[in-house]
Amino acid sequence: MKIGRRGIQVKRYTLEVLFSGVLLILVSWFLRENYAFNEVLAGGFYIIGFILMGFSLVTIISALMKRW
Repeated sequence: MKIGRRGIQVKRYTLEVLFSGVLLILVSWFLRENYAFNEVLAGGFYIIGFILMGFSLVTIISALMKRW
C-alpha cells in the first residue's frame, strides 16, 4: 500500500495495527472515564495500545528512511 505523494510502500497490516492501537487507547479511555472501568485493566490496554502504535510507527519510519 502506498502512503503519501512520494508513495512509500508499507504492508496493509501496518496501518491496521496502527489504527487498532489508537482505537484500543481511545476505547479504554472512554470506558474508564464514563463507566468506571477498572483502572488496572485500562492501564494494561493503554500499554498494549502504545506497543501496537510503536510497532507500526517504527515500521513506517523505517520505510520512510529507505525511501530517501
